[in-house]
Amino acid sequence: MNKHFTLFFTLLFSANLWFFSNINAQNQVANSGFENWEEVYTNEQEPIGWSSFRTNAGTYATLARAKQIDVSPVVRPGTQGATSAVIWARSVVIAIANGNVTTGQIQANSMTPSNINNCNKTIRSTSDFNMPFTARPDSLTIWAKYVPISTANQARISAVIHGDIDYQDPNNNSTMESYVIAKAIADYSATATKGWQRLSIPFDYNSYAENVNNADPMYILISITTNKTPGGGNANDSVYVDDMLMIYNPTLTIENTSGKDIFSSEDMLSVTFSITGTMSPDNLNADANIVSLELSDEFGSFDSPTVLNYVQTDESGEFSVQIPEGLENGDGYKIRVVTTNYPMISEELSITINNTETDLETTNAKNDIFVYPNPVSKILYIECNDVENAAIYTLSANKVSQVEETKNGIDVSNYAAGAYIVNVKTKDGNVHRAIFIKE
Repeated sequence: MNKHFTLFFTLLFSANLWFFSNINAQNQVANSGFENWEEVYTNEQEPIGWSSFRTNAGTYATLARAKQIDVSPVVRPGTQGATSAVIWARSVVIAIANGNVTTGQIQANSMTPSNINNCNKTIRSTSDFNMPFTARPDSLTIWAKYVPISTANQARISAVIHGDIDYQDPNNNSTMESYVIAKAIADYSATATKGWQRLSIPFDYNSYAENVNNADPMYILISITTNKTPGGGNANDSVYVDDMLMIYNPTLTIENTSGKDIFSSEDMLSVTFSITGTMSPDNLNADANIVSLELSDEFGSFDSPTVLNYVQTDESGEFSVQIPEGLENGDGYKIRVVTTNYPMISEELSITINNTETDLETTNAKNDIFVYPNPVSKILYIECNDVENAAIYTLSANKVSQVEETKNGIDVSNYAAGAYIVNVKTKDGNVHRAIFIKE
């Protein structure tokens, strides 16, 4: 229940502030670690933000109002918390009452377990029985420890993101179903040891994309039960749940912000990286995320990359590093950014390494060649006798290209707009220079 008065585990609550401040920006479910409870150690206890049979409604509410949930010190491996929630099934007059905890309210309206009127339901008018939710996560992850009497049994976790309606699960109402944005449903078995397992359940958006009332998400109805079938399973089947986390698929993009792509060992390389989505998930037992800037060999291979720099972060940022000394000249080098948690590899950007002294440093260059058209958009032609080679530089003396044959002109169509220098070396050893404008 979403009560404002509650008995907290005070020490743990203060520790959890960091957790929520770091992930709530991506819209998470309240009390997803089942650390905060009300009416603790009584028959009325429930996790804050959730409800059980103790607060149910319906024709048979009184009959069904039994304790089938508890706070438990049995927690998943690697957690920073101290408690989980445990639910269990019990035998009633004619059937099995599955253990059930939900972000809505349990509706008990029939003695037949499979009756559609026995459901979990979002109650928009009562804050105790609805979970506002306005995001579109890619998956739901949760730790579960299923302890069934029979290993043939399967438990269920269901999450429905929906619009402005009192949605119920299960549901056979087409109008109500038209408000569904997405569903994440998993029927799962116990592990061989009946231990903890981390479930990752994708949200299905495609099946509901054409719903007439599929607009903005407003609520999420989550149902956790001891059996996938109403009334199924055995008395004393139990499910422990801990550390639920909505996952937003991460993305990684990079940009060379150096202002050039030809470098020598004395140059600085600047690369910005942009990260979105869920990084270093708190409910995944993995090391903190490391972001690395890598340089390939001269052939563009990352089989044994050179790590130029690295940082531990889940945020976007920028690398600014000096090109290492001793690299072979070549235009086949590539750079990329790699992350570890979540593992991603960015696109690869090409750079050229040129540690050769430039002809622009000579003082006897002549200006007796003719280049045309000038300005040029595609092919630059050079009028000069006995050409040995021609090299093109930026005004800051960074080599852009070099050609040995100039009779058919030089293709500059891919050059950025601006001014360039063309240096032409003739067979008599002289250097001739001209400036042209690329449109």
